[in-house]
Amino acid sequence: MDSNIIALSLLTAGEQAHSFSAYLPSHFTIRNWVLDGTKEKQDANISNLRSGYIPSLIFGLGLGGVVSYIAKSPLPFIFSAATAAAMVMLYEQALPADKRLHYCLMNGKPLYGSQLPVATNKY
Repeated sequence: MDSNIIALSLLTAGEQAHSFSAYLPSHFTIRNWVLDGTKEKQDANISNLRSGYIPSLIFGLGLGGVVSYIAKSPLPFIFSAATAAAMVMLYEQALPADKRLHYCLMNGKPLYGSQLPVATNKY
């Protein structure tokens, strides 16, 4: 295995993690912020949080795809995808257990309360 491909793959994985930190708050902030307010407010907070997954994933996986294309190796994309999966799992772990994606999917609960994953600008 070429060491340059490994280096590019590691850098791409790091950028995937950075894209999550650019679009989403810290684990500590989520733990404290999502529990504030009414159930409706909590559902809106979770919806806003999950809406940040989309640009993070698009940026990171897009970058992984471009680097893989340039390097002529699937490894950068694979590293980026693995990092993206780990980041989503870590962000979901910051939520209360009954609000996590896997719990909602396995128990037939809505992922976003009664709303679609649309960011709100209520201040």
